[in-house]
Amino acid sequence: MASQEFDDNTTTLALRGIAKRYSIEAILELLDAATGKSEPRRYDFVHMPGGGASHAGLAIVNFVDATSCRTCCEYVRDLQERGFLPGIKSIGRSRVQGFAENLAFYAAAVKQERERINERPLIFAPGFQDMDMDTLLQLFVSQDMMVTAGQQAKVMYKKSQSGESQGRRSDSSSSSDHLGDEAPLRGRQPTLEELCEIDDLFATTTPSRQSDVVIFSL
Repeated sequence: MASQEFDDNTTTLALRGIAKRYSIEAILELLDAATGKSEPRRYDFVHMPGGGASHAGLAIVNFVDATSCRTCCEYVRDLQERGFLPGIKSIGRSRVQGFAENLAFYAAAVKQERERINERPLIFAPGFQDMDMDTLLQLFVSQDMMVTAGQQAKVMYKKSQSGESQGRRSDSSSSSDHLGDEAPLRGRQPTLEELCEIDDLFATTTPSRQSDVVIFSL
């Protein structure tokens, strides 16, 4: 149950294994259905790397409060259990939590993989929707946040290119990251050393399994 999985500080979800036929508009419709079509929306940050038909099968969503986050997770999982949402493999707690923290991680990821990450997040926080990213970072993100985000992005992306060719040759390396006939994510499972490093940097409360984590190139 999501209520047991999340605590009161959990506001960010990761939707993984999203089929290519699901656009960002479809994800927003799902979020609205899950949390109610209210204004302002119950989420303030949505990032779907790649955006269009070439998206990486991942969406990161931060909600305005833990209740909305939990409600969305329970709604989506209920649809999955009833077989009404075959195009999304899983939904769960994101490793990066918080609006400002996700802004920082996005900025750090762009710095790490500038040529591959060209789709900026959608911002729904009232009064900040049309603000440029540099101004958002100045308003919400501290220097300490940027240092932490830089370390996190480095461990998640630093070996993506070296592992990419290996991942393409190995069916097992990406089998957990695609759905049906959809194109697989370009990813691989981390080594045990990398997994320990990820747990340390993301303040994971319980040890991760290798099958829980994918290091990928967007």
